[in-house]
Amino acid sequence: MRKLIILLFLLTFGSCALAAMAIKPDHPNRYVVQPGDTLWTIAAKYLQDPTQWRQLWQNNPNISHPDELYPGDVLVFNLINGQPRLTRESGGTVKLSPKIRVTDIEKPIPTIPVNAIKPYLTEVEVVSMEQFIKAPYVVSIDQDAVLAAAGSKIYVKNLHVVPGIKDYYIYRKGDTYKDPKTHQVLGQAAEEIGHAELLQQGNPATLRVISSTREIELKDRVMPKLIDETPLRYTPQVPSHPVKGDIISVVNGSTEVGQYHIVVLDLGSKDNLVVGDVLRIYQKGSTLQDPMAEKKNLIKVPDQQAGTLMIFKTYENLSFALVLEAANAIHVGDRVANP
Repeated sequence: MRKLIILLFLLTFGSCALAAMAIKPDHPNRYVVQPGDTLWTIAAKYLQDPTQWRQLWQNNPNISHPDELYPGDVLVFNLINGQPRLTRESGGTVKLSPKIRVTDIEKPIPTIPVNAIKPYLTEVEVVSMEQFIKAPYVVSIDQDAVLAAAGSKIYVKNLHVVPGIKDYYIYRKGDTYKDPKTHQVLGQAAEEIGHAELLQQGNPATLRVISSTREIELKDRVMPKLIDETPLRYTPQVPSHPVKGDIISVVNGSTEVGQYHIVVLDLGSKDNLVVGDVLRIYQKGSTLQDPMAEKKNLIKVPDQQAGTLMIFKTYENLSFALVLEAANAIHVGDRVANP
């Protein structure tokens, strides 16, 4: 009897584990990795909910260093001891590793499309409004020009020269992010548009523009590099605490958002959000008049799932996120919460 109870428990537990991983019934049994694939998109072919892919990974405890996937690799789906596995056709076990690897086309595919977020890791920074207003700025351009480019000399007022640092970066005012409810400023975007070297200290200081992505104008800000460039390594994960917030802006001013677009949330480190957190996007349901009611009787249509996003950059009051999936059109004002 005891053995029978243990057997029934194991069978029940195995069935629950399989159901909990939400394997798609129409998943491919054999899949050839394509150029442009990511580990996330491949996981979505096998999982009903790709946010559960860490669970699939954790069910491979004997593989501490996952094999890497390359375009042309053939993946085969099997059940091993009641647990789903992906294996290479040659027989090596493949785990859906929750890490991003920065690679070119000859190297292993990344977890998510890194190129979609790379410019926002190195070229866009968020500072306080006060910090931006008080930053040193271009007060004059050589030969009384109104614009500067690579090779031009620029003169910068109030530049605090840091000993040993000759490289400075030029920033232009970008979007101002505000709380949609209180209208409080959450942060000011500073967009990097150029790189300059210090030639001579003073007030104004003299710098030479080394490179620029846009023509430099009077009043553009000049500062040391605002961010530390770190390797792109992410672990997509569902937050362990309740999260609720809103999309407050779409980068590049789009009115509708699709897959791999960048959005800004009114959530940040103060809300215990960290890089890699995955959230569900909910399209706000409309408010309608009940057609059967004689008097005014408004009905709120339930919010609808519209997609999934991943946080890739956080600040105290806001964060940048990449839309990984978009089932419906996504707009500013849509809600985000735990999957």
